[in-house]
Amino acid sequence: KIILKIMSENLLLRYANYNKWANQRITNAIVSAGEAAADIEMKSSFSTVRKTIYHIYDSQHTWIMRIQNKPYSWPPSKDFKGNLMEFSKLLTESSQDWINYIDNLNNQDFKKIISYKNTKGIDHQTPLEEIIMHCFNHSTYHRGQLVTMLRQVGLNSFEPMDFIAFVR
Repeated sequence: KIILKIMSENLLLRYANYNKWANQRITNAIVSAGEAAADIEMKSSFSTVRKTIYHIYDSQHTWIMRIQNKPYSWPPSKDFKGNLMEFSKLLTESSQDWINYIDNLNNQDFKKIISYKNTKGIDHQTPLEEIIMHCFNHSTYHRGQLVTMLRQVGLNSFEPMDFIAFVR
């Protein structure tokens, strides 16, 4: 049991590092596609590349603020006025915040139940380790959508973003 707990702690830190790495790769692709391409309307969960990558940041930032019981506004990106390169730095900083946070946890912290309200104001309680996994899985889901969206605007070459490429 102790070995599994240590493995889980290390794995969650590896996922945090993977998340940062993959976010950097997708934002590199978005920046290379250009500002105009980021705002082309298309059918997806979010109607543009920009709205989708902002959603990744919004969710990632909101979750880390929630679990630390810090105030935040929804969505955090609503007042961001910078360009894609500046946004890339913002997302990288947020991804690094997760690495720093997880790196300072101990095994018992991962089992802690976090009480929070979702964006609709509904109360929930979830173990921290499950919130962490959700956050990174959520980002992966939307990065996949971004690849499809970027292909629709003409970008067809991407650095690999799968976890296996990260660990290799």
